[in-house]
Amino acid sequence: MNDDPQYSPDGRQIVYTRLMHVRSGALVLGVWVMNADGSNPHQITQLSASARSEDHEPAWSPNGKNVVFMRLNDTAAPANHQALFVVASNGGRPRRITSWRLNAGGPNWSPNGSKILFQSYRDCSCSQTSQVYTIAPGGSGVKRLTSAGRNIEPNWSPDGKKIVYAHQLGGIGANQLPALWSMSANGKNKRPLIQSNRWDSEPDWGTAPPTS
Repeated sequence: MNDDPQYSPDGRQIVYTRLMHVRSGALVLGVWVMNADGSNPHQITQLSASARSEDHEPAWSPNGKNVVFMRLNDTAAPANHQALFVVASNGGRPRRITSWRLNAGGPNWSPNGSKILFQSYRDCSCSQTSQVYTIAPGGSGVKRLTSAGRNIEPNWSPDGKKIVYAHQLGGIGANQLPALWSMSANGKNKRPLIQSNRWDSEPDWGTAPPTS
């Protein structure tokens, strides 16, 4: 199984996740990098033979030198928790940048490389309500941007000045559909973009159309 592909900023490589093992009923997935034509696939995380967790959702830094990803512990300690890690795109020892208690996931690097956007309580079996945060790539300066309702799947605008995300008025188990909202990169100026009778989520920004 290969999943979560994303082109490098220069378009020459693709980062993705690959299922390598099923150990004691738990999945072991690692982050891989290959050339854009599919050649030279090589593994950059979960190199230990004793790995007991899943690496998901890799995203490139703007300069292409690093990759942020989410590690979900199935049987590794602390079990059923997840956190964000950063690793050099050519391999090396990953370093954890969020606490396990935040259960962070869905990371996206800001266009200028100064912050990583993420969602708390994304994939673990938790009862807490998801919120949107930013953090510096080194792990400092955690900032919570949302508080009301359930807020998920954030993404940066191309200029890094705004964030689009899905907002659900209630919390876990609330019987209403999420709508798309935007806010400033500092968490201010929240406003609805799309509200419909359908489940609207996983937003992303497009580029401006070419001018003639």
